[in-house]
Amino acid sequence: MFIQNKYNNWYYQIIQRASNRLLEGYVEKHHIIPKSLNGSDDPSNLVTLTAREHFICHLLLTKMVVGQQRYKMIKAAKMLSNVIGPRQCRYKVTNRVYSILKENVEVPVQTRIKMSKAQKTRFLNNTGTFLNKTHSEETRKKMSISASKPKSIAWKESASKNRKGKTAPNKGIPHSAKTKQKISNAVMGEKNGFFGKHHSEEQREKKRQEKLAAPKKICYYCNKETDPMNYSRWHGDKCKMRKI
Repeated sequence: MFIQNKYNNWYYQIIQRASNRLLEGYVEKHHIIPKSLNGSDDPSNLVTLTAREHFICHLLLTKMVVGQQRYKMIKAAKMLSNVIGPRQCRYKVTNRVYSILKENVEVPVQTRIKMSKAQKTRFLNNTGTFLNKTHSEETRKKMSISASKPKSIAWKESASKNRKGKTAPNKGIPHSAKTKQKISNAVMGEKNGFFGKHHSEEQREKKRQEKLAAPKKICYYCNKETDPMNYSRWHGDKCKMRKI
């Protein structure tokens, strides 16, 4: 299965060393023969590695196979450098290594066509899919009630922990004039879900009271006290007094 080269030798040197020791602290389980290459979950195919060793092993695997198997190993190494969970302490890779993985993980056109056909066939032949179906009014009401329920403190803490250190891919990058126009055209007139509708007096009063009750923030440039929404839009680093 594997090409006999220096990378193969380095790989099994790491595996051999890891098999004869006992690590303490944070560790990660590694499949010696990866599952995507028909490896099993048998204990004889598992070894305990540090986060750095785990990533290096997956990097070496990309040099030990060819063809479709190499594509699988490149994708696995790229995922290993990206995915960070509450119980994962991934090894941080350099920009150069990440660039190489990103450029080589591109899916071949022929593979994309096969994947597309397989997906379409699955939806057409599988009666368990939601193709050409809609939720009933009763189901929609249940979903609405479920979504509107207040989240527990434990849920909020878990969601906050998972989001820490992550940013949106386009955060801080302003939209181009063309993109802004597309967004504007997509919600203009009857395309807007609120077109021709108005908030009731009760809703307006409710929103007003919520805004008045919101904790105020003081801008450190103009010393003006305002609600969080207006603060984030007009004050702080965006305050016009900052440049004076």
